[in-house]
Amino acid sequence: MKTRVSVVAVMSFALVPLYVLALSVLSAHLSCTRSFISIGLPVTAIAGLALSIVALQRVTKSEGKLLGTFLAKLGIVLDILALVAWCGTMPDDDRQRRPACVNNLKQLGLVLGLYATENGSCYPPIDDFRNNFIFDGNAVYPEYLVDTSILACPSDPETEPETNFRLHDNKYHPNGSIGTVHPDCITDMSYCCLGWLITTDEEAEAFFRAYDKLALEDYDRDIVVPEGKGNGGGNVIHRIQKGAERFMKDPSITAHEIPLMWDKPSTDPANVSHVPAGGYVLYLDGHVEFIRYPGKFPMSETMARLLDERPRAPIPDCDEPEIDIR
Repeated sequence: MKTRVSVVAVMSFALVPLYVLALSVLSAHLSCTRSFISIGLPVTAIAGLALSIVALQRVTKSEGKLLGTFLAKLGIVLDILALVAWCGTMPDDDRQRRPACVNNLKQLGLVLGLYATENGSCYPPIDDFRNNFIFDGNAVYPEYLVDTSILACPSDPETEPETNFRLHDNKYHPNGSIGTVHPDCITDMSYCCLGWLITTDEEAEAFFRAYDKLALEDYDRDIVVPEGKGNGGGNVIHRIQKGAERFMKDPSITAHEIPLMWDKPSTDPANVSHVPAGGYVLYLDGHVEFIRYPGKFPMSETMARLLDERPRAPIPDCDEPEIDIR
């Protein structure tokens, strides 16, 4: 009697190892590695588990004609281990960290509100370092913002309390101590705060086109844009301030719909803090809301693209120097 190894048993054993091998080889070329792990791994493991069960049934019923019991059982073990490993990774961790992200934004809302109260109702201007899409650190820290750790989303893979927003050198900051928080080092690593009243993708497109040509002295002023592209259908994008809804010329738009600060979106899933993809948004009235990506502004594909198109250059003394391996 001829015997042969069950093809299904071989497939059930090899499915997860081949998937992991392919992922490790291609990860350097994939912009969505995180999605492949969070979605692809459990799907592959479940498929492998189903194949292993089918293989065991076929081998048992073959009356010795098929081999592969060991491979099928080993496949079951690998599939279960893959599922256990997946259950302990980012989706669960992110769910645990989400309340902290919400709390960060609510605290930042209080900080920005206090600044506005003491500065003519205007929120702080955008940072003067080009493409650093967050408020000017020197305007807020340390007078209003005492704890800079709330500027780092707990789910952001770049979050590292010992190094975030701190000096790595003091060549350009001779009065600063290496390892200490410095306002020049405050970046949009996790959150965006543009400093202007922007509520739609169309306004965002007009804003960024103007921002690219904006002089530093205009960072604390309203921006003139083409007619129909500004707030309320006009030609001005106003600096964001308390009561900014009056500029929208639409009584249905309230502070509840005006974003003030939010998780930085990206077209690259690997750079998105939360799984499933999305982010928290702090609105002008102080409430925080989670929006799936892609979704409504500012968690839109347009906003993510506009930000990705404008990478920030390294800030002297603040960003860790890149090692040249050439």
